[in-house]
Amino acid sequence: MADNPRYQRQNIMLAETQPLQFADIKESIASSKSLQSSLDRISKFAFEQAEETAKKAGAAYAVTNRPTLQQYAEAIQNNIDPETLFSEDYTVFGQAAREVQAVGFRTELETEARSEMSKIKSVIKSGLPINREEIQSKLNGLVNGYGNTLAKVSPDQALKFKASISAQGYELLESVDAEIAKEYVANNLMKLDEDIRNFQTDLPDLIKNNNPADFAVKVQPYINGIKTRGAMLPAEYKLKYANKHQEVIDDAIMDTIVTNLTDKKTFTNDYEVINNLNQGIAGDMTDYFGMLGV
Repeated sequence: MADNPRYQRQNIMLAETQPLQFADIKESIASSKSLQSSLDRISKFAFEQAEETAKKAGAAYAVTNRPTLQQYAEAIQNNIDPETLFSEDYTVFGQAAREVQAVGFRTELETEARSEMSKIKSVIKSGLPINREEIQSKLNGLVNGYGNTLAKVSPDQALKFKASISAQGYELLESVDAEIAKEYVANNLMKLDEDIRNFQTDLPDLIKNNNPADFAVKVQPYINGIKTRGAMLPAEYKLKYANKHQEVIDDAIMDTIVTNLTDKKTFTNDYEVINNLNQGIAGDMTDYFGMLGV
């Protein structure tokens, strides 16, 4: 049976077949993976280089192809979508170009906004009447109007624009408030001084035509008006005008007493006048003399 050709042929085949080499297989697989990894790295590097080149090209393109505010406005007037003035945003080149264009557009919008705010400052410094609500509305229009326009091109640049112009607008409103406060004080001081002058003008007749009791009643409205106006002023002015009404009354009474004593020759000489006044005696004006400093 050992000589059977069939079995011989099988034995020869079994003898010539090499056993599996697992170490070689592992090495082959590892080499294959290493090669794939290298190819991946090369591919990634090439892609990154191409992307960087596209970004630089897009930025360079945008430098000489930046839409202006005037072009934007003209596009709207001509019923053209103004966003078509900017590069598309679905390629690396377009995205890079659009961002640089947006930065330039933001710079121009900020310049325009600052110019408008300078005009507002000029009005404030001119001394003309100031309408805070109108100024606030104007500033809101600059921030939101220009900001929303820029947001259609680049939301990031729009946020930067709004932050910058809002901060400057806030400072401008502070100066508006300070100017309004100054104007308010100036107007009240002017009216207070006018009230005091009117009081001074009326006092001689009030003294002459009324006894001290009636006089005290009739001057009260004047005093109340002066006090009310003074209460509307800052602290430093309140202190200055706190006793202004009494100073005016005292001056008017003293002037009237001196004039009365001189005209009626109540006393014979100046020494007698001074001596009697020091004792609180002023002839028929003695009751008024007693009101001094009250």
